Amino acid sequence: MNEPLSPRARLLMRFFDTLNKTPARYCVMNNYEDLPQIIPSDVDIAVDPVFFAGLDQMISAFAAQERVAVVQKIWHGNRKCAYILATEKPRGFLQLDFFVEFSIKGCPNLIASHDLLDGRRAYGRFFIPRPDVERVFTIMRRLFKDDWAERHTARVQALTARIDGRAWLPARYAWLQQTIDLAIAGDVARLSRQRAEGWARLKKSAGAGLSARARLRNMLWQSRRGVARLRDETGNLSLVFGAVEGEAEALAALEMAFHRRLIIDETWLERQGGGLKLAARIKLLKQRKGLVLLRLGANTPRARRLAALLGRLGLVDQVLCAEKPTTAHGCNSPVVKVASGPGMIEAILATQIAKTKIALSRRGTQTSGRKNG
Repeated sequence: MNEPLSPRARLLMRFFDTLNKTPARYCVMNNYEDLPQIIPSDVDIAVDPVFFAGLDQMISAFAAQERVAVVQKIWHGNRKCAYILATEKPRGFLQLDFFVEFSIKGCPNLIASHDLLDGRRAYGRFFIPRPDVERVFTIMRRLFKDDWAERHTARVQALTARIDGRAWLPARYAWLQQTIDLAIAGDVARLSRQRAEGWARLKKSAGAGLSARARLRNMLWQSRRGVARLRDETGNLSLVFGAVEGEAEALAALEMAFHRRLIIDETWLERQGGGLKLAARIKLLKQRKGLVLLRLGANTPRARRLAALLGRLGLVDQVLCAEKPTTAHGCNSPVVKVASGPGMIEAILATQIAKTKIALSRRGTQTSGRKNG
């Protein structure tokens, strides 16, 4: 007997059903065999450039239709962004990563959109890439992540067995054939030894494959992304009075929504110090999906001074009170009474959902990108 689907799995299933009603060309690039029943992490989806241009509107409409919240929109790279949706209580999170070209840090446009999508194949409720394209995609990811293991070579072997006819491998990546052969042979040790050389060649190949026009376009997209990342906060700073029952469980539940975490109390400040340098660090964390808690109490002068500084800088999102404050917190941010971990989760999410709603409402955050180029 099949186990019932989790709220995340049901949401992903309905997302694919909605996506299939649009004219979008897309494919799920990896870890798709057990979807939607098992979602190992985020879901990587390659999409055509025209559809990418309307993602904000599509995701917002889907969330409204399903009565779920969009917690985060995060720009990861050139025409590459993620949306995190929160299911209803008990809260769960679904991260959908979309990209037009496949790119990784320092390597723009490794695999063009038309190559990712041409020949895509139906797989259950969604589409997947051709096995030869996915094979190159898999190997490039391993060169970037530097984590070759037997499960990765087994994946390359399985994809190779599915390839009919001549496998896709552009001339600029002809040197990758040796890596493919080593993976097919299952030689993890040699793959690991040669990874540094392969990563260097991949970065060189990526740059060599770009025209002057493409380089300029990539610079413009990166500038656009940088402005959005500076403007739209993906992190949260809360002042906390008192001990919240179930706080540890709450923070664990929020890990997918906020990837970085910093907990500051009086003892921490005695060791590390505060001031403008720490305020700058907190500001950076708030721009980069960080969750920061600053604990205040009856005898916490350093924490109180830091709270006042952060308040003056406009960095405090809310004040969470498990008990009545015993000292002024020095800012005008909303005060929320929280009696438990779930209350803390809802207070923090409410602020982030409001920020993301503003980010999604901005016009011109994406361009049409109507040319694959």
